[in-house]
Amino acid sequence: MRTTKAGREAGGVAPPGGRLTRSLVLWSGGVDSSYSLLRLLRETDDEVFTHHVQLLRGSSDGAPPLRGALEGRAIEALGEAITRRERIFCHTTSRVDPGLVGAGAGAALLAFMAARVAMVSGFTPFDRIMLGVNGDRDPGWNPETAACAMRRARLARAIRAAFGCDEVPQIYLWEPRPAKAHMVAYLGHELAVLTASCLRPAPDEHGTPVACGGCGKCRERPVPASAGLSAKDRNAKAARTPPLFRHLVELQSKKQESQAAAAASGQPDL
Repeated sequence: MRTTKAGREAGGVAPPGGRLTRSLVLWSGGVDSSYSLLRLLRETDDEVFTHHVQLLRGSSDGAPPLRGALEGRAIEALGEAITRRERIFCHTTSRVDPGLVGAGAGAALLAFMAARVAMVSGFTPFDRIMLGVNGDRDPGWNPETAACAMRRARLARAIRAAFGCDEVPQIYLWEPRPAKAHMVAYLGHELAVLTASCLRPAPDEHGTPVACGGCGKCRERPVPASAGLSAKDRNAKAARTPPLFRHLVELQSKKQESQAAAAASGQPDL
C-alpha cells in the first residue's frame, strides 16, 4: 500500500495485512464534504465510502422541504462526474425525520448513523470517519480549541455506541485547516456549480466565498441572514460564543446572579 502525505496528515494509520485503509465521508453534497471526497480520491489510496443522511422535510433551521431533494440531486450529479474523473467509491443513503436532528442531538445522531454504515462496511480502528470539515470558517472544528475537543468526544461516544465497543475508527481532520476559497478552487468550476451550496468566490481581493443570492439554489431555499454581511463581519459573528458553550455561559450567569443575591442577603451561597 502506498502511504500518501494526505493520508498521514489526516491521521490515518495503515492497517495490518496490507489491506487498504477505509475512509467514510458524511456527504451532504455541499462544498466542504465534496472537497473531502475529492481529496481522498485524488491524494490517497483509501477505499472511500460516502453516506448521505437525507432529511425527509425541511430542517429546524428554516430550510424548505426541497432541501433533501436538492442535496440528493447534487450528490447524484457530483457522483457521476467525480467517478468519471477519479475512481469508483461506495455511496449509501439513509433518511431521517429532521425533528430528530433539530432536537439538540443532531450531530450525535448523524455520527451514530455514519458509524452504523462504517460497521457494516467492515471498518476497523485502523480506518477513518470524517463527520465534518475543519475549515478555517468553522470555529467549532479548530483542533486547538476546547470546543473541538468536546465535539470530537461527543461524536466518539456516538460512534462507540454504534459499534458497541471502544475500539472504533478514528475521527479525522485535515492539517492544515483548509480555507473555504481553497475548497472551491480545488473542486474547480465544473464541480463547484453542481454542489448543494450557493457559495461562490466573491469578487474581492480575498476571494472569500459568499451566498450569491441569485442562483437557482438560493431561490429554492432561504439565504442565511449572514449572507449580506461583509467577510469581516461574518468572521466576527462566527468567532462569537460557539453553540456548544452557550448553555455553559447561561449556567455561569445564573450562578453569578445567585452568588450576588446571596451576598446581598448575607446568606452563604450553597
